[in-house]
Amino acid sequence: GFAVKNDQPVTLRFHFGYQWESTLFIVVFVFFSGGVIIGLLGMLASVFKLRRELSRLKKKISSSEG
Repeated sequence: GFAVKNDQPVTLRFHFGYQWESTLFIVVFVFFSGGVIIGLLGMLASVFKLRRELSRLKKKISSSEG
C-alpha cells in the first residue's frame, strides 16, 4: 500500500549537476536499505571484537580448570 500511495516522481539533486529522478517509494526504499547496510557493517567490528574476547575468556577458564 505504501508503494501504491507514494508513486509521485521526485528529483534528487546532488553536487556537480548530478540528479536522480525516480518515484518517492524507490528513493525512500534505497536510502532505508543503505542505512540498514551501513548499520550492519558498523556493527560487525564490535561483533568480531566480542567474539575474540569470548574466545580468550573461554581459553583462560579452561586453562585455570585443568
